Amino acid sequence: MSQYDLKFMESLNERDRRHFLATKAAKLKSQGFSYRKVSKKMGTSTHTIRKSLKELHSGTDFPNGRIRRAGGGRKPFLSANPELIQVVAHIIEPPDFVNASPLLMLHPSP
Repeated sequence: MSQYDLKFMESLNERDRRHFLATKAAKLKSQGFSYRKVSKKMGTSTHTIRKSLKELHSGTDFPNGRIRRAGGGRKPFLSANPELIQVVAHIIEPPDFVNASPLLMLHPSP
C-alpha cells in the first residue's frame, strides 16, 4: 500500500476502512497473492478481509448511517448490575443521626 493509501485510510471510519482494505485485498488476490499474505502486509486479520468482502458482495447497509449492527458494543454497566444503584445510594444517603461516626454507616450494628 502506498503512503497515499495509508493517509487516506486515516480519514475513514471503521466500516469504510474495512471495505477499502477488502477492495485492495481483492485486487492483490487477483494478482496471485493469498489473503493471508495480504492481511499480514496490511496489518489486519484474514477474518476482517473476508467479512468485509462478504458485506460488499451482499450489498446490505446499516440503517441510519450506523457503522456497526444494532446491539453491537458493550452493554451499559448498570443494566448488568442493578444492585449497585442501591448500594451506592445507601452509602451516600445521610445518616439518621447527626453526630455519628462514618464507619458506623459502613458496618451498621445488627
